[in-house]
Amino acid sequence: MVRKRAPAQKGLSPEKRIKAQREKEKKELENGKKQANGDAVNMNAEHLEDITEHNESTDSIKEDTTKSNDNTSGDDETMETKENNTTKETLEDMFNYDELPDAATFAKELSEKAFSFWEIAQKDHNDFTNWTCLLQTVTESEDNLDAARGAYNCFLRYYPYCYGYWKKFADVEKKAGKLEEAEKVFMRGVEAIPVSIDLWVHYLNFTIQQNKEKKDGEKKIRSLFKQALEAAGMEFRSNKLWDAYINWENSLGNLKHVTEIYDQLIAMPTQQYLKNWQKFKKHLENHPPKDVLPTKEYNKLIHTIAAIPPGMTTDVEDPTILTTTIPPGESKMADTNKVDEDEEEGEFDENEGKEERNLEVLRHKIISERESIFVETAEEIKKRWQYEDGIKRPYFHVKPLEKSQIKNWKEYLDYELREGGRKRICFLFERCMVACALYEEFWDKYLNYIEKKDIEIARNVFKRACTIHNSKKFNLHLRWAVFEEKNGNYDAAAHVLKHIDTNFPGMILITQRRVALARRMNDMDAIEMIFESVIGGTEKIEDKIYHMIKYSHCLAKFMNNKEKARDVLWKALALGKKHRRIYLQLLDLELHYGKIELNHVEELFIAAEKDQNLSDEFLDLFSQRQVEFYSEYCDDVERVFQVKEKYEKLHKKRESIKRHLSESNSSDHSSSKISKTDQQQESYVVPSNIPIPPQDAMFNPLQQQNSTWYQQNNAEDGSYYDWNSYYYNQANQQQDTTKQ
Repeated sequence: MVRKRAPAQKGLSPEKRIKAQREKEKKELENGKKQANGDAVNMNAEHLEDITEHNESTDSIKEDTTKSNDNTSGDDETMETKENNTTKETLEDMFNYDELPDAATFAKELSEKAFSFWEIAQKDHNDFTNWTCLLQTVTESEDNLDAARGAYNCFLRYYPYCYGYWKKFADVEKKAGKLEEAEKVFMRGVEAIPVSIDLWVHYLNFTIQQNKEKKDGEKKIRSLFKQALEAAGMEFRSNKLWDAYINWENSLGNLKHVTEIYDQLIAMPTQQYLKNWQKFKKHLENHPPKDVLPTKEYNKLIHTIAAIPPGMTTDVEDPTILTTTIPPGESKMADTNKVDEDEEEGEFDENEGKEERNLEVLRHKIISERESIFVETAEEIKKRWQYEDGIKRPYFHVKPLEKSQIKNWKEYLDYELREGGRKRICFLFERCMVACALYEEFWDKYLNYIEKKDIEIARNVFKRACTIHNSKKFNLHLRWAVFEEKNGNYDAAAHVLKHIDTNFPGMILITQRRVALARRMNDMDAIEMIFESVIGGTEKIEDKIYHMIKYSHCLAKFMNNKEKARDVLWKALALGKKHRRIYLQLLDLELHYGKIELNHVEELFIAAEKDQNLSDEFLDLFSQRQVEFYSEYCDDVERVFQVKEKYEKLHKKRESIKRHLSESNSSDHSSSKISKTDQQQESYVVPSNIPIPPQDAMFNPLQQQNSTWYQQNNAEDGSYYDWNSYYYNQANQQQDTTKQ
């Protein structure tokens, strides 16, 4: 279950942070336990759990406040320590998982079948089919309450959008007679998936059943209905919820409340908008206007009717309907002259007819004032109908969505982002997240919108995406860490990166982000801990060397610890790979960080000379660096020239060896080439069936056509042999043979 808590104020200075904490505690003390308990029903479901936590912590807050009056300086330290501990606990809770308890701890032993399912769920929580089998076994087949609680709590931690299982969990508690626990399950369910109409209806039915005969039951039920409409009333297929509210108010005879509900429903684009409009008009026809309208609106309409002179027409089709006679129940508002008791019965009948006509006028005006809203709602529904009709799976499932469904959601969101308001956009995103919870791209789209609008909502979206539905998607975690850091919550950012690092141990990108964040927090101990942990846990030698080089950079640049940086690089050198880069890093460390120590530099050059894994080219380059180093930093001229002479000798020796090898290779290559050419020439024989032309004709193309030899040979078959083409083809064959 994702808990909603206030963000840690780590971006503030200690003084401001303490002051802000005191002001917050002062407000909490003024409200007290009574106000928190009394208002719990009227608050949004996402805050109910925070109220409970507040009630439990009130006593400790009072004690801290009392101490602050006695000793201000001591309280500052206590308050800061308490806040840091609270912040750490809050951050740890973000990634707490309700793991399955040990099956042996239950009072009732599991069957062999249930135990096998239990073991699989402990090893792999992604096996959805196994979860369903386990839940069915422990609840229906074995009736094991403790095991059912453990299984449901863990399952709904990983799959909170499975609204049907919240209902099943509550039924398990109800069956065991644990009604308070069942209510808590429902509260957790609507907090986890507030857009679920079915879950809200089940919760409301349970609440009505438990509170219908209580003193404050009506107030609690109505408050929960309003809460449900606020959370899920914009759902396109929400008529089940609206109808439940209307029917409940009707059962109590609260007709004015029913009218208020219809006023909200008429303005809400829902699937059964036309049916709702007809039901509203029927509601007006079946009851007098004074019983269904709010008092203020009713009085306003009465004054409007009374102000119209007799004979004036209105927007009613029949102008005779309108009269200035006093409406029913309002005899003192229209006329000051009272009807004498001795008037004839005919006059009473005439007034009754006028009152009926006035009722029609009132109903017509009530409908006409709301008709424009209904028309606007119909237009909005028309714009969205194709998208709503394209949603075939609005609920959560682990199976992939069809491509057409994904495309429809994208197009619907794009439309709402262009045309809709913030509330409707956020609600559509919440609906989309239920069906597309396993798709990272939709969470990114939601965050792209909400990050600019509301920090707290964005944080809640990050928590759900990273701690529940996409716990293995490191890009979302990296984005979350950046978000928290931008808003001054450095500890939260560090915890996010630490969590994803456990899922992708040794991943270079995550390690770099963690180190960079720790550096910006000026937490050098954290940098050392991160590097030592990742170096010790990495198996690939190449990755170890990479991290060790980065570690040495941090030690030298930010911690001013050249000695430890040197030790890290020498340990990397001992691993046996990528020597060249490590030697260069060691040389760079000795030359550019801290005081130059000749003994360490000499040790480095000697080690390079003895290393058999280094190439001659690198050794020559490193020797040049050695000469440059001694020329610039050594005070002993004799030593400088010794190093230079040594380098020149080695360089000449290497060049000689290199030249000798080059000449040897070239001579071997030329001799082999000559031998191959001779063999090819010897093996080349002109086919005997091809007539050979005279020498002058063979090599003088201008004479070929006038040659007697050509004319004689061509006369036989009416053509001549193209000798140029023949020799050209033979030459190509020789080249191909040589290459082979």
